[in-house]
Amino acid sequence: METQDAGSPGITPLGSRKQTEKPTEENFSQSPESVNGDAAQTADPLLPQHRAMLEASSISSATMHARGYWTATTKTELRDLGFSAAQCQVPALVIPIFDVTGQVALHQIRPDQPRSGRDGKPIKYETPTGAKMALDIPQAVRPLLGNPNRPLFITEGVKKADSAVSQGLCCIALLGVWNWRGANDEGGKTVLAAWEYIALEDREVYIVFDSDVMLKPAVHQALVRLKGFLDSRKAKARVIYLESRLDGGKVGLDDFFAMGGVVPKLFAQATAQLHAGPEPQGQAGEARDTIRITPDITTVVNAAERALLRLPNGPYLFQRLQRLCFIAHDGKAPRWLVRPLGAPTIASCDAGQLRERMSLAADWRKYAERTKAWQPALPPDWAVQTLLGRRRWEFPMLSDVITAPTLRADGVVISAPGYDADTGLFLDTQGLTFPPLPNHPSLDDATEAILALGDIFVDFPFAAAHGRSAALAALCSLLVRPAINGNVPLFAVRASTRGTGKGLLIDAIAITATGRPAPRWAQSHDEEEDRKALLTIGMEGDACVHIDNITTALGSGPLDSALTAASIKGRLLGQNKAIEVPMNTVFFASGNNLAFAGDMARRVVPIDLESLLERPENRDDFQQPRLLEWVRQERPRLVSHALTILKAYFEAGCPKQGIPAYGSFEAWSDLVRSALVWTGLPDPCEGRHTLEAESDPGYENLARLLHCWQACYQGQAVTLNHAIQDIAHRGLDTSLIVNTANEWNDLYEALAALDSRHDGKRLDARRIGFALRAIKGRVIGKQRFVQNGTYDRAVRWRVQSV
Repeated sequence: METQDAGSPGITPLGSRKQTEKPTEENFSQSPESVNGDAAQTADPLLPQHRAMLEASSISSATMHARGYWTATTKTELRDLGFSAAQCQVPALVIPIFDVTGQVALHQIRPDQPRSGRDGKPIKYETPTGAKMALDIPQAVRPLLGNPNRPLFITEGVKKADSAVSQGLCCIALLGVWNWRGANDEGGKTVLAAWEYIALEDREVYIVFDSDVMLKPAVHQALVRLKGFLDSRKAKARVIYLESRLDGGKVGLDDFFAMGGVVPKLFAQATAQLHAGPEPQGQAGEARDTIRITPDITTVVNAAERALLRLPNGPYLFQRLQRLCFIAHDGKAPRWLVRPLGAPTIASCDAGQLRERMSLAADWRKYAERTKAWQPALPPDWAVQTLLGRRRWEFPMLSDVITAPTLRADGVVISAPGYDADTGLFLDTQGLTFPPLPNHPSLDDATEAILALGDIFVDFPFAAAHGRSAALAALCSLLVRPAINGNVPLFAVRASTRGTGKGLLIDAIAITATGRPAPRWAQSHDEEEDRKALLTIGMEGDACVHIDNITTALGSGPLDSALTAASIKGRLLGQNKAIEVPMNTVFFASGNNLAFAGDMARRVVPIDLESLLERPENRDDFQQPRLLEWVRQERPRLVSHALTILKAYFEAGCPKQGIPAYGSFEAWSDLVRSALVWTGLPDPCEGRHTLEAESDPGYENLARLLHCWQACYQGQAVTLNHAIQDIAHRGLDTSLIVNTANEWNDLYEALAALDSRHDGKRLDARRIGFALRAIKGRVIGKQRFVQNGTYDRAVRWRVQSV
């Protein structure tokens, strides 16, 4: 968003709306072209995963361009920037750091595969060894440094500052919580000289560190010292304490905006008083359980499990698929999946993670013979492995993680944040407050909700009205997936040309339902790789996945099974043990003139876009020109509207709509599809009528063969040899006649298409017979081929109406 609520003191945009929306930043265009993932007009300086990371941090296209983010793909590029050989891990996101003069002072990098530090933890951000620290001043902020009437925000990390700048805030970044100061020539610690360029006296200054400031004593001490420095410069310093996630996960300023937070809420959380800091480690142990390490394995491990269950603000550990797991927000995505930053996933708990949790949960003691006393200790490995190796625990069962209220299968609303024991769902609202649904919504309420949701889709050129209905069905499917006791079809967004907005539509739907763009998966052409990928998606609980960059017909055995089976089985990479995982993911696909292989077509609901422009990526008449930012801001209201539609349908008793059945997706059809038809919208499945014919080359020929055979024989059963002879006698000689209409000639062409070795002259009854046996009984338009006895040991064929 480029403007703020009038209640935000002193806040005006950093740039006009036209300046930030104008698609002149050639490498950072926010047109549907670039968001869609179609081929760009110019080379993108960022790899897709890096662009997705920045977008997930709510950084606008204009701010990305002003910063000059780019991707380094060779170690030489990083060495040229001053990074050591050990630091040169590629690919890496390169982040220029600007000083108060507007010059690049140094660079930071964020490698995709970070190296580990001395403490064994990954080093997410690298700074060249020996580089001098600097305050990072975003380009749009530099002219405002001397204006004491403009509130100043200070945060930790460049991406977080850019996220704030994208919201119209005047924000600078520290490269670390202590890096507001540096070293002088004698090695002494002093505040950075850059502060002399910033007007602080009588200026409102807001410090926004990550939410773990209240958990880490060193970070809290840096906050205290920074506020003291600002107070000494007579600034009106205030602190904004961000709330952690429900599962205890850290939240930064970019996460706050990505989760739908708005600037007025930041000001509402500001305080001039410092909160009491966390106790140094070891001083809070008196309130914890004490576990004495004895040879009684069962007693010790049971005590550890009880202590873990009593951790404050829990539960933190769950059981799923006979494994201990936890909810992660910063887990490492596999290379083949571009997952938005901070997206919640279900991660398996390993020994190291469990040992750390056990250490936090209890005061462990072991008996020391030398002192004849119980001394502090770490949880022993045998206790960790025993607890991890159990297959039944007291930890709650986790089915899925959701990021918005939803409905149960009986229509009851789940809206309370945290764990729901009845369903096994964990609702992570990401700090948002969702409007309550009407107590007993009616058809009129549902109709009003549909009108309100229309703002999401207003700029998309749907080829037909049912396409908009299918897009709304995709949104509702994502939101009420737990209420659908069955499978959900794949939603395929298709267009005839690039830049029409396919990826933008999918991301708008995903952000509304989940708060983040859909993770992107470039499907491989290896079925075994597909199977492993789908197992991982099912295990980690991704709510949706967007299969993009599709250049061939979509479909594979594993993907077909994932769409129509309640669970999938297989072996994970590097493991021999077979595993069965539930498949609750809603799949999207996008492509130009997208077709489907094999049996995939029957599993798809198409959403077709059709632009009449030669270059749709240059379109500039959008009613929602910054759609994804608008969706993030309006998300709570949009979610409430979508749920109102489904809730109203439950209140009405889920009346049958008399629509054709949809095999394998009956539960989805009975709820989502029927609810939309009930409101008066077109059937979301209407676009499926021609889908099979488009995707199956044999479909059209079989339809023509059935028509011609019936026209020629009127239900009579004849052998193929008989038909071939009839064609020879009754077909017109068209050698001198162009396009002569004749049913017998059409029958000849239809049979020739079944003859795998047809030479253009003679038809082979044997080869055609084999082909007919493969398609006998298949119904096309209420007709099918059936065998009807034999004549002279040859099968007689006829068309049967069904």
